[in-house]
Amino acid sequence: MFMPWALFTSSCSILRGYRRSVASYARLRELHVKEAVPFLPKGTARDIQIISRCLAKDPDARYQSVAELLDDLEEEATAHGVRGAPQDQQTCEVDEMVGEAKQRVEQGHFCAALNLARRAADTQPEHAAAQDMRDMLQQRWDQAQQLYASLQQDLHDRNLEEQLALLSEAVKCFPDHPEGRLILVRLEIKARNHRHATEDGLHAAQRGEWEFAMSSLERAAQLNSDSADIEGATRQVASVLHHMRDARELIDKAIAAESWDYALALARGVDAYSNAMADALRAPASGEPR
Repeated sequence: MFMPWALFTSSCSILRGYRRSVASYARLRELHVKEAVPFLPKGTARDIQIISRCLAKDPDARYQSVAELLDDLEEEATAHGVRGAPQDQQTCEVDEMVGEAKQRVEQGHFCAALNLARRAADTQPEHAAAQDMRDMLQQRWDQAQQLYASLQQDLHDRNLEEQLALLSEAVKCFPDHPEGRLILVRLEIKARNHRHATEDGLHAAQRGEWEFAMSSLERAAQLNSDSADIEGATRQVASVLHHMRDARELIDKAIAAESWDYALALARGVDAYSNAMADALRAPASGEPR
């Protein structure tokens, strides 16, 4: 019990602003045993209560252990905000998390940045920078989510260019959004199928295989209705098929009338026309004039 008593004798002097001078040990003992604790002008009510208990004349009325004294001191420190160090340390940690989140954004790692910002804001809700970072990233996440949902819903209905434009916008909002990976794979498959269908249709037309050419070009148009690459070729193939079907009807009528020479002439004309149109489609690919 001596340690709290001696410690707060010094504290009492600090709060009074001066140290009392005593002439003899006998006088000092008399003061300790008989004189009341002097008025303390600088302390709080709780401070004075703690010091008074430490300096109580009756030893049983004093703190019986240092641990008991520390409990009251910690309670007083917490009540008056003396414990600033842990809060300052927490603020530094949140600042570091916000700084790391900004670096992740610059690197394009938005998912990691959002997780860091959420953790920072949860750790210290009053931290303005953490809240702003979290809100900004959450808003971008939500915008990207809406764009990806729109792409997912209309994946088969929108033309390829429009879908790629939406995908580009979504990637700008949130580059590594998990929904984007699946959408990107599906659009890549769609673009590859469109390219293959277009190539199959053009090659078939150049060989004079008009029915197969038309079915391939129609499949390509279903994948991307606004493709300028196949629009002209599709019109040409449709025109050839129309003329050939008309010619075949005339050939069938000539055969039915047993006009063999006329039917043969018509057939040769159809072949010549088909070959000429196929050559015309091959000319741009080979660099020959049409």
